Amino acid sequence: MRSQGLSSGCKMSQKHDGVFSASLMSLQLQLKSLLDEAGGEQTLTLLDKLSTLSSKEQKTALSAFINVVNKISLGDKRFMTPEDAALQDLEENLFNDIVSAMEEAERAPVRAALSGQTARKLEVLDGGKHQHEAESQKSAALTPIDFNKARKNRKCRSTPCLN
Repeated sequence: MRSQGLSSGCKMSQKHDGVFSASLMSLQLQLKSLLDEAGGEQTLTLLDKLSTLSSKEQKTALSAFINVVNKISLGDKRFMTPEDAALQDLEENLFNDIVSAMEEAERAPVRAALSGQTARKLEVLDGGKHQHEAESQKSAALTPIDFNKARKNRKCRSTPCLN
């Protein structure tokens, strides 16, 4: 299977327009995606090696392999590249910053009430659109459609209008 890829000896670069060919191509893409997400070529090598073993040897090898993978996935120490570690640190710092800001916003009204000040409230800000863009969108939404004018314009066109 690995030596021929997933094409089973068939050249999929040729033009095949039948239902079966399309379904086969879809299945090939799904299998490739599945294998890529589960280790790619190394997974194929593992499956090739397992296929050479007896049924009992396969069960024993797979049980041992599953135990090793479980220990790795459940353990505190994981295999990580420096980029993965930096990304995880960034995510954790961002999460902690968001949680601390939300906790601070929750405590602010209580502290303001105790000190006799007016509490600052969280408020929704404008979506970042420029003022003229927001106004033009509002006015476009409020402008009624003149069906008679649209019908006359459509009749005057020489080319069809496609939606």
